[in-house]
Formats: sequence, structure tokens, C-alpha cells
Amino acid sequence: MYLVGLIRALGLRGLLNAGWVAASLPIVIAFLPISQLLPFHRLLMQVARRGVKLCALPRSLVPQRNFLHFYMVGVVWTTFLLLSTYFYWKTVFVLLLLEIQVLRRLYESIHVFNYSPTARMHIFGYLVGILYDMFLPLYLLLVFSDEYVIPHGDWFEIVSCPHYLAEIVIYIGILVASRGLDITIWLLLVFVVSNLSIAAIETHKWYQ
Repeated sequence: MYLVGLIRALGLRGLLNAGWVAASLPIVIAFLPISQLLPFHRLLMQVARRGVKLCALPRSLVPQRNFLHFYMVGVVWTTFLLLSTYFYWKTVFVLLLLEIQVLRRLYESIHVFNYSPTARMHIFGYLVGILYDMFLPLYLLLVFSDEYVIPHGDWFEIVSCPHYLAEIVIYIGILVASRGLDITIWLLLVFVVSNLSIAAIETHKWYQ
């Protein structure tokens, strides 16, 4: 798939892994039982806190109802990736599970939760939520989309395209069944052999 190939070519998987580490490491460090880290712990809790009683500067706060944006982004982005990867069944299955999750959270944000007009959250937490719902499906896409490799074993040890060979054998069988008396079947066989041979040659070149 073009999208997966582009991501791999740009080396984004390593960047995504680094992003997960960078997002998790501050949380782990902040909760280490070290007294010198207490100011960092308080800062992190201030950023992560949501609700009415916040001490941060107003300019660094956004309405808590903006939680809705997380799942709107998640639904749109996951749907786009689903439409782009419909032929990778493992990826589709995992992304469908994620789609159900973000759709459920979107529904809850609209119809279940009743956010107070004065409730606020830190803008850093807001941005983290947006980025999370963008990077998670992208990461799942990389993990569960199988990279195409050159097949081996059975007839692949003899020819590059055994499925083409099998199709030619089928048409030869049709010719034998007709006792070779029908010119149309001969012409059909010639077309099949020539057409599949060209395709097999191109595939063999690609394998090399």
C-alpha cells in the first residue's frame, strides 16, 4: 500500500516509537519516590488536571468540552486509514476495533457527559489528546500491515508465478477435453499463454 510504503520510507515508525517513549517517560519520572522530583510532579499534575479548580494562566486553558475534538479527529482519521487499507484484513480488523472505540467516546462526549461551561483543561493536555488519536491508528497501521515479501516453497521453487502456470494448465485441460478440434479454443489458449507470460516476466523482473 502506498501509504504504508511512504511511512516506512520516511522512517516514521522510529519517530512514532520515540514519541511514545517521550510521552510516557515524564509520567514515570514524575511518580518516582524522589523528593527532588516533587516540583516536576506538581507541574505534571497541573497540566493533567481537568475541571473547575485550575491555577494555570487562563491563556493556557481550553474548555473541557473540547474533549469532543479528540474523538472527532479519531473518527475521521481512523476512517481514512480504514478506507486506505481495506485489503489488509489484520489492519482492517484492528482499525475497526479502534473505530468502534472512538465512535463510542464521541457519542458519550455528545450525549452522555455534561461538561460545565466553566470547566477547563490545560492546552498541553488538549494537544496531547489530539496527537494521541492521530498517532495511535497510524502506529497500528504500521504494526499490522504485513510487508509484501517474495513467496517461496512448492511451485514457487520452479516458477515465479505458479498461479499463472496453473491457469494455463486449466486452459490446456479445456483444449484436451475438446480434443483440439475447436479453433476458437486454440486461439483462446494462445491469448492466455501470451498474456500471462508477459505478466509473469514482469513479475519475475520485480522479484529480481
